[in-house]
Amino acid sequence: MKFSEFFLLFFFIFLGLFCALAANEPAFSLQKDYLGATGYPRMVGFALAALSLVALLRGLYRLKISGTNAATQETPSLLKSAEPVALAIIYVAGIAWFGFIISTFTYLFIMPRFLGSGSSRTALLKNLLYALLITGIIEAFFKIFKIYLPATLLF
Repeated sequence: MKFSEFFLLFFFIFLGLFCALAANEPAFSLQKDYLGATGYPRMVGFALAALSLVALLRGLYRLKISGTNAATQETPSLLKSAEPVALAIIYVAGIAWFGFIISTFTYLFIMPRFLGSGSSRTALLKNLLYALLITGIIEAFFKIFKIYLPATLLF
């Protein structure tokens, strides 16, 4: 496990716990829903913290088994490590401006590029199909369970 991975996992644990424990009022107005205004941030924050902790423990266990030191492994540039985090922050901010569906589609279309899917025409078509399918499924669940999305600033 690389140093940047340790750093990002600790950052995600901190961010998740901060979102879960400090959620009072959202930055933009929400319509009434089943969980309340602080229900979703708390749920997502605890999930982010728990999943990051599991990934951190799994990485430490693999380091222990392999016997390598994290300091001896090659570390990627900070910019490469920060790109997915910056995209996630832009995605969350975009929800307030463009809406959940448009922001989610854009995020799901761009994020596989950071994960190494490439930029060939086939990879772009796969990313487009993936983004359309997942966004459609999310929209269907929102309609079925009557989850109301926040009002956006632009649309």
